[in-house]
Amino acid sequence: MDDKTSFTSNERKRLARGKLNVRDLVFYTIAGALGIDTLGAAASYGGQALFWILLVGLTFFISLINY
Repeated sequence: MDDKTSFTSNERKRLARGKLNVRDLVFYTIAGALGIDTLGAAASYGGQALFWILLVGLTFFISLINY
């Protein structure tokens, strides 16, 4: 990695602090409420629905990994 793009742990913490604003927190709250609601609805369909929700979520998060 280039020295210009390399950050120490303290620099990363300093840069990451204060990045969430009210709009971000509102959207995170909405997403959390919808996620809990979806899990509740899927639970009524049984274990197969929960498996598919977890598989789709895992696939989504794997796609976010930068190589």
